[in-house]
Amino acid sequence: MADAPSLDAVRRILEKEKPDLMIRYSANGVAIGKASEQSDEYAIVVYVSSKPSNAPTSIDGIPIRFVTAGPFKAL
Repeated sequence: MADAPSLDAVRRILEKEKPDLMIRYSANGVAIGKASEQSDEYAIVVYVSSKPSNAPTSIDGIPIRFVTAGPFKAL
């Protein structure tokens, strides 16, 4: 089993992929989070209004997770 990606690796991939993720999935936002509730592995989390049917499970070896959420509002 391969080692989990480091936080720095996830940050680099997110920085590179963020514009595409935002447009491709009409995302409300993207962030770094956990791959699952039971995992300590870092993942890219994409916040969407509805989950895409053909969503990838990883990008460049980094797990990606889609979370259904409404638009964010600054307070």
